[in-house]
Amino acid sequence: MTDKTKMTDELIMAYADGQLPDAEAQEVEAAARTDAVIREKIDLYKETAHRLKAAAKDIPPVPDALAQRVSSLLEADTAERNLGASDNVVAFAPKKWIRQWPAALAASITLAIGLGTGIAIGPSGTSAGKPPFGIAALADPEISEALSNAGSGSSIALGSGATLNLIASFVDADDELCREFDYEKATGPSIVSVACHSGGTWQPRIAIAANKEQSGDFAPASSLEALETWLLSSGLGEPLDIAGEKRLLRELGMKP
Repeated sequence: MTDKTKMTDELIMAYADGQLPDAEAQEVEAAARTDAVIREKIDLYKETAHRLKAAAKDIPPVPDALAQRVSSLLEADTAERNLGASDNVVAFAPKKWIRQWPAALAASITLAIGLGTGIAIGPSGTSAGKPPFGIAALADPEISEALSNAGSGSSIALGSGATLNLIASFVDADDELCREFDYEKATGPSIVSVACHSGGTWQPRIAIAANKEQSGDFAPASSLEALETWLLSSGLGEPLDIAGEKRLLRELGMKP
């Protein structure tokens, strides 16, 4: 019998990328046959790899400052894990993220995708056989409607059984309205994304998949700091207040 506790995100990602030895690959396949969450992660990682390869030629180089910042975050996270593993170190309370999130997210990000490839979602959902929002993890036609009509701070129960938590709104360097949200499915990874309204549609700029924590109402500082770094480096302004958000949504012909 396959030990599902060994099915780490790193192992599943390596399987999806075809990097595992045959014996380990067979273990992942066996676990996936009886675990829908593992199957979903495999599909997500494979689809993401395919999209990144297809769009690589159109994606500008990552700014040096951002690359260095993410590298430092990974090094700090590794050091913190090693410190916590020592028998001689007293365990302190987990660090708290400076922002409270509607859904508790895991300490480690399992996937971060810089998008900006023109993938869009329209108010009617799918078109030409493609999932809304361009990635299957966000294949819910109600996301677009909620982004257009609900205010930040709202938690919306969707018909699919998922919950959409609207976190904040911003204006980017091109004066486009952007919205940060958390798409919390009943099972599988929660997706934190930023989408901007461009050309009459909501287009995702970044999507991050993260596992849910077993308890707690905050995401640890090490988990989503990469998202915060992206927000700071992407040209987005300060979060809009309620009045500013409503005004911009109305200017776009929406009904917040």
